[in-house]
Formats: sequence, structure tokens, C-alpha cells
Amino acid sequence: RHHAFRPIPYSTHSPSQDMKDLESVADWFLVLVTADSHRGRTFRGLFVVSMLLTSATILWLANHMRDNQYLILWLREQPMVALLVAMISLSASFFIVVHIRAVYVTRTSLSAQVRVLRPSTGFLRAMVFLVAVAAAFTVSGGITTLKHGLHQVSLLRGQCGKEGLPKILQEEHEQLVKFAETCHRNNQTLRTLSVAECPFFRQNFSAEASNVTYLAHLEATEHCAGFCNPGLPLFEAHSAGPILRRHPLEPCAHAVSRKVEKFAFIIGLGCIILGIILAVSNLLLMVYPHF
Repeated sequence: RHHAFRPIPYSTHSPSQDMKDLESVADWFLVLVTADSHRGRTFRGLFVVSMLLTSATILWLANHMRDNQYLILWLREQPMVALLVAMISLSASFFIVVHIRAVYVTRTSLSAQVRVLRPSTGFLRAMVFLVAVAAAFTVSGGITTLKHGLHQVSLLRGQCGKEGLPKILQEEHEQLVKFAETCHRNNQTLRTLSVAECPFFRQNFSAEASNVTYLAHLEATEHCAGFCNPGLPLFEAHSAGPILRRHPLEPCAHAVSRKVEKFAFIIGLGCIILGIILAVSNLLLMVYPHF
């Protein structure tokens, strides 16, 4: 396939037969990036908008993960690492497109002064290679995040209470229930109080303060009780009647698993798709004989 002009004719070698399809895709992309036509300007505008929207989404997800310490408790550092690598890959890809445009402008300029400032094509090739590698790591980070998230979901659902953090939280909740039963049974005037208002609560659960705080947070924000099994809300006062006579609520493990699953899929699949797109586009430029 031949075009009226090559946007950046680094080489005059003809492509081999098995590379023609790849060349046509890369050639189409470079023509749109460098063309001064209405179609070229429209493509560049849409490209910039898509880059900005993708970057904003990555930053929003990273900010949400940073603010939600309990989500990090389950997914750990994998999502943040994957988002960081994705942001680096995306920023570098945008820089490459801007650099390609700069190469075209300087090569078609009639100003000798501008020609002296012509960008280095060797540097551009190195950038394309590094971005392809970073994109591969983005895919790997997405796969790791998705795999780890689904493992945590399985622990929270089918195997809840058997191992890991779910087991610790379930045992902690069972201790809280026993403490509340003893508190309310020994003093009738305390039967409508939350477990945290019972005498000697802090002394009994000071060593497990972080886990108790997390269970209280889940009750308040997710409208659940218990952890692996349906339970009764323990951390709120019950003016309507004794705490131990109310109806059980949904286990908190179910609410946690839905949130963990949602963010594992959003971040994991998002990084996988973005990484594949960036890796393929940069590899197309690497094999393009006129680049």
C-alpha cells in the first residue's frame, strides 16, 4: 500500500509481504497524527480527550484506594502499583505522539534554525520500546490485582472463617457477641446500649482495637452485622429494645466481598485492556519500517 507522503520517512526500505498489514495500521495512525487536514486535527483532539479522561479515571481510582484504608486491607498494594505503572505508560505514550508530531513539523519546516532543533529519532525508538515494556507490566499488574481480588472474594464467601483475615474477624466478632451477652445479662439497665458502651469494653478489646474498629465501621457504613454469618448489630444503641432480640442482618463479609470484587474487576480489567492497547500500538511502531 502506498500513500501520497510518508509522515516520517526514516527509511526507504520496502516492507516484506508478511508485514504489510502491520505497516498499513501504523501508517494510518502516523498519517492521522501528522496530517494537517480536518480529519487529522479531529483525531488528535479526540486522542487528547481520551488520554485526559483515562488519566482522570486512573487518578480517581488511586485517590479512592488511598482514602479507603480498609479496601487496601484486602487488595493490598497490587492495585496502587498497577495504577502507577498504567499512568506512567499512558503519559509516556502521549509524549511519544507529541514527539512524533514535533518530528513531522521540524522536518517539513523551511526554517533552517528549526531544523537544527530536530528531535532525535533514536531517542524516540528507545521511548517506544520502554513504553511497550511498561505496558506489559501494566497488563501483569492488572492480572495480579484481579487474581488476588478474586482469591480474597473466595475467602470472604465460600471459605469465610476458615483462614486468613476473615477467620480473625469472625473470631473477633464471636468474642464481641459473648462480651455483649454477659454485659446485658448482668445488668438489665445496659440491655439497650451498644457493646462499646459496656463497662470494661476498652480493657477487654484494647489489643484488637484495629479489628474492632473495622467491624464497627462495617456496621455503620454497610448496614450489616456479624462477619461470616448473619448477626446482630453490636455497635449502636438500641432504644427500641434489647440488642440481642433484634433480627439478624446480612453478614458483613458479603458486603466486603462485593466491594472487593468490584474494584478488583475495575482496576484489574482496566489495566489489562489499557496495557494491551498501549503494548500493541507501540509494538506496531517498533516493527514499522518507515519509523
